[in-house]
Amino acid sequence: RTIEQVGNNIWVGGNFTQVKQRNGTVVANVSNVAVFDSVTGSYVDIAPTLCAGCTTTNVNPPVRDIDVYGDDVVIGGQFPGPTSTQRNLVVVDGTTGELVRWYNSGRLYSVLAAPDLGRIYGGGLYLSAFDVATGKRLWSRAQTFVDQSIHSHNPPVGYKDLERDGSTIWAACVCDDLSVSPS
Repeated sequence: RTIEQVGNNIWVGGNFTQVKQRNGTVVANVSNVAVFDSVTGSYVDIAPTLCAGCTTTNVNPPVRDIDVYGDDVVIGGQFPGPTSTQRNLVVVDGTTGELVRWYNSGRLYSVLAAPDLGRIYGGGLYLSAFDVATGKRLWSRAQTFVDQSIHSHNPPVGYKDLERDGSTIWAACVCDDLSVSPS
């Protein structure tokens, strides 16, 4: 679902539990994120375990987006993390894979790093802003809505991609409306 580069490390996120060679040989068991060396193409064993308590009956929830914050990697999705207040959003060192900070976030479809503002934005049902220095959620607003009466299926509501242009955040969402005006 997502790919970013920090130095020679290529970070890949999605919904997978193994890295395999072309011939099917398992290289590593992973937790929906894997890292590869861009020069050699080899697997690099530095990716964090996002769901230590997950088992085959408790499916490993997906990584939905990755962004780069300086030399760090911001990983967002739907994963429980190590505690009930550390979930769905984590920052790790993009070179070593070492933990920088867990955040307490609702399920995320997208993340946006804003190093010049000292913030990370997360897009799920709401658009949320997090302070990198303290780990605190600064705000959540602009809830997405889907009018089920006009759809023949139930699309997963939320912000699917976030981009920034100066002081404006551009968002692509599965939504018919937002809880702000103008939408």
